[in-house]
Amino acid sequence: VCGQMTRQLEQSINASHSSGKQSLHRHDASVFQVVGNAFSRFGADNGMAPDAQQAISRCELPLLKLALNKPVILEQENHPIRRLFNEMANYAIGLEQGNCSGNKIYQQMLALSEKMLSDDFNEQQIPQMLTGFMAAVDADRRASHLQEQRQLEEVAAQEKINWAHTRVER
Repeated sequence: VCGQMTRQLEQSINASHSSGKQSLHRHDASVFQVVGNAFSRFGADNGMAPDAQQAISRCELPLLKLALNKPVILEQENHPIRRLFNEMANYAIGLEQGNCSGNKIYQQMLALSEKMLSDDFNEQQIPQMLTGFMAAVDADRRASHLQEQRQLEEVAAQEKINWAHTRVER
């Protein structure tokens, strides 16, 4: 479940402290809370396809790791990692259930999550990942727009044919 991993990790860290006090520093605890809340937005109630939810939730721990090392990334709205997650979420909301496996952008999201889960993932890779993802989204949008235009032209042509048939019949 999106956001639950962070909460469970926070609870287990706090539970492992022997004196019963919270073992996380309050700044780290707030990072855990912000990341957990951000990923809980991608839950089942937002209409996102389960495959897309899973691809995004796989990025939860890598983002938590980055945020713990550099909390400022959560504060900067234009930080590349935040922009990447926002773009992934915006695109994922439009994916239909059962339609993910053949979708190029979904495949890109899976590749990004795999890259984030790798041991050598670091913050310097994020701008390149964002650029690649945005290029794939732009290409997909252009292809969709061209397909939409073709369909509109086909409908318009069919209407002209129907109109011509009606005139001939009259």
